[in-house]
Amino acid sequence: MRLTLTSVSTPFRVALVGVPCLMLALNGGVFNIIFQGEVWAWALFYVGIACVAFGSVYYHLKPDDHHVLWDTLSMMVAFSSLLSSLIVERFGQRIELCCIFALIVAAFLCVVYEQIYNDIRFCMIFQLILPLAIPVTPVMYRPKYTHSR
Repeated sequence: MRLTLTSVSTPFRVALVGVPCLMLALNGGVFNIIFQGEVWAWALFYVGIACVAFGSVYYHLKPDDHHVLWDTLSMMVAFSSLLSSLIVERFGQRIELCCIFALIVAAFLCVVYEQIYNDIRFCMIFQLILPLAIPVTPVMYRPKYTHSR
């Protein structure tokens, strides 16, 4: 398969967003983040976004079942950490480490299961539930803090 402009330019634009935002998230003060655990959740989100760019290019160089792992895993890590940061903001800091750890482990287990058994059902469920839960969480639960000083 040959690379097209779209298959290379889209991941490049994703990297242009992910890498600078990662630096800003690690700084912490830019986004008015109070909890240290939330900083790590946002940093992991932007790491996932940056890895989507590299995983997508790696997959498009040779598209097959083994290369799609890197594209899928990075998206699942990004979704997991975004949902975790929303949960921390709404339910408090105590649940943060358990939530991010459980979601990241679940993402890895889904990808490992898919690679071993060649069955993508768990990955598809994971990739469907998290993007649906992300917009529902802010609507159903109010944040504990407003990011205002």
